[in-house]
Amino acid sequence: HLKTVYEVKHSIKPFFAPKSKGPAGRLAHTKDGQFLVCPFHNGFTIVDSEGCVLSKIEEIQDTLLSLCMFESENISGINRIQIFTGWQSSLIRHHAGGEDIKLMKTWKVQTCLVLSLDYANGRNLLAATNSDHKLRIWEVKDETYKPAAADTQLGSLSHCVRWHPHPEWFHLFTWGSFRELAVWRYNEGGGKLQNLGKLEGHLNLLTDITFHPFSPNLIYTAGRDGVIIEWEISKDTSVHSKSRLITLQHSLDVLCVAT
Repeated sequence: HLKTVYEVKHSIKPFFAPKSKGPAGRLAHTKDGQFLVCPFHNGFTIVDSEGCVLSKIEEIQDTLLSLCMFESENISGINRIQIFTGWQSSLIRHHAGGEDIKLMKTWKVQTCLVLSLDYANGRNLLAATNSDHKLRIWEVKDETYKPAAADTQLGSLSHCVRWHPHPEWFHLFTWGSFRELAVWRYNEGGGKLQNLGKLEGHLNLLTDITFHPFSPNLIYTAGRDGVIIEWEISKDTSVHSKSRLITLQHSLDVLCVAT
């Protein structure tokens, strides 16, 4: 029998190895799918569409706890990808670049763990939940980082924070080791956070949320109870309502809506 010899055209090395299933275990990608940001042991990797690792950032003496990414408005610029990471050492690190990534800024959040991060693109606001049960917001602009609101006591441990993606909705959502989703609105002029109540409906741990791509007043939550709930939220008041329930046969950790 003749043996067929194949030439290795491309090999893919390991690039995704999260240490947890929480915020640090989430992937992030650019809109065109050209770059993928992946948690990898004590850091993260930048991967292209063919699976090639372009950059690897590691902190040997630290542990990555949270990660978020956004694209600069000037996507052709050298700092197209902006990445914020939260660490066990209470540090937040800001990296930027494309195929080559570089450290832009490091700052410390008192003496607490940075559990979750999310950036409101177009509004230049970075939000973080921390192990001291507080929500913090910074304005990130022209390589300056300053508090944009007073530290807000959450009352319970929140592992996750998410900005509403619509540019006209200055709303934040926090959740963690409990069944409900807290709704907040950021007052840009006064730099204050207003509590707009909680969304309560799950019978077990709430694990993820996502947003309707065309109707900003509709959001979806998933939980360990195997239920997806569609919520209709108010932009200006604390009046929210459940509009639909979808019952599954298994729990969910990640939720998304396809367009």
